[in-house]
Amino acid sequence: DAYAKSLSIYPDGGRVHVAMAHVLERLGERNQASEHLSEAVRLLPDDALVHLALGNFSLRGKEYEQAIQAYREVLRILPDSSDALANLATSLLAVRRLEEALPVLQRLSGLLPTDVDTWTKLGMTAGMLEKRSLAMSALSHARQLASSDVRVKALGHWLSNNQSSSAKPEQPSS
Repeated sequence: DAYAKSLSIYPDGGRVHVAMAHVLERLGERNQASEHLSEAVRLLPDDALVHLALGNFSLRGKEYEQAIQAYREVLRILPDSSDALANLATSLLAVRRLEEALPVLQRLSGLLPTDVDTWTKLGMTAGMLEKRSLAMSALSHARQLASSDVRVKALGHWLSNNQSSSAKPEQPSS
């Protein structure tokens, strides 16, 4: 009840609305949580943390388009937010917007050069877009970071299978 009391004392406190939204979401009250996040955005439209909270809430709820919008808003305010970039990439990949996800992952790999997850996602996305050179470069970076990581092994396996299957000539039908 402390959050409700805080809201009565600080009704224009956008961050209080964010905190209340977190509590409500944990209690399974997503609709009420969403209302509090909307109010927080209304009160603090230029607060990157408010938009990040909305993006994360939307991503957890698999509301990818809303998450994408929220993360883009964070990046408008804080262009180098690695959290927003990572979650924007995840959201874009979830809705199969690979062409949009690729530059986001490339930018993120520059900000987080030791993040294996970023390099494997970059390699897989580049591979699916048939950008073989970029995919192999990402795989090489990922292997340098963590050659025994299961994601790196899976990427290497997928790229080698993709290479060999696309290199096979078609069999003439009899």
